[in-house]
Amino acid sequence: MNLLVIGGTQFVGRAMVEEAVSRGHQVTVFHRGQTNPGLFANQPLVKEILGDRKVSLEALSTGTWDAVIDSVGYEPPTVKKSCEALKGRIGKYAFISTISVYGMDNPDEDSPVLQLPEGASVEQFELETYGALKALCEQELEKAFPGALNMRIGLEIGPKDHSDRFNDWVDRIRTRDKVMVPGGTPMMWQAIDVRDTARFTLDMIEKGGSGTYNVTGEALPMPQALDQIRSIANPSCEFVTVDPDWMLEQGITPWEEYTLWIPESEWGQFPLVAKIDRALAAGMKLRPREESIRDIVAVQVTLDPARKRIRGLSKEKEDALLAKAMEATTA
Repeated sequence: MNLLVIGGTQFVGRAMVEEAVSRGHQVTVFHRGQTNPGLFANQPLVKEILGDRKVSLEALSTGTWDAVIDSVGYEPPTVKKSCEALKGRIGKYAFISTISVYGMDNPDEDSPVLQLPEGASVEQFELETYGALKALCEQELEKAFPGALNMRIGLEIGPKDHSDRFNDWVDRIRTRDKVMVPGGTPMMWQAIDVRDTARFTLDMIEKGGSGTYNVTGEALPMPQALDQIRSIANPSCEFVTVDPDWMLEQGITPWEEYTLWIPESEWGQFPLVAKIDRALAAGMKLRPREESIRDIVAVQVTLDPARKRIRGLSKEKEDALLAKAMEATTA
């Protein structure tokens, strides 16, 4: 097959390109050249075209493809222009969306999606309107290409993840003697290896699949998920359980600083877990979480410990909080 990938050099898009190449497909990667430039320079099956589709799609004015995988569509007008530019020259449009289109927990693909708040911009990506904008992108896609492939992905993990979310926990547990974990009702963690997302997406493209799918993995209570990480990354790491309210009182920022955790009062506002029955019935296969963790650890041991992080709790701050927590329990 001859494929076009919009994006393709960072994480999800990169996994799509690598999976396609592993199957012998020809791939054109259209990207801005800002992330990992020249990543596929020595790959004969990959052709790179530089451009910013928010500015111009002139670089894609010619050419035909069996399918396009749009891994970086965030604003409806941008997706609409891409659809218009490619109409009549592609066989299948696969859009990488998100389960954040839902405003509830445990949704299936027929659950209602978020509406954009009145006055919010459709042309500017904001974290607060991320899900609603993705839902509008899906609508633009369906208008242009009825029966397109719409992949609503969940938390993506893997050794090449740059986001320091799941991998921050792996790194902290791997390198520290003690790690602070929240007590109370366990939060659910649902995640999928990005390589499984790419495999399922390419499988669906190859067999001409269409429709909307929640594409994520097994859901586990946070303590069980952390035990999985510890058993592989550092079995001697001690988990120190602290009260979630106390954590917030110390000024810890949920999700960004203390990754993949939010207070229980916020759990119902978006999907921690999404139903994946439709994707499983369509052939989605999931590797064991332990395999993903082992691969993440294998990469982390090669990285500079002093590298800049996007998010996560520093060792200095975590050690200080642990000391404070221990003082409180012995007082």
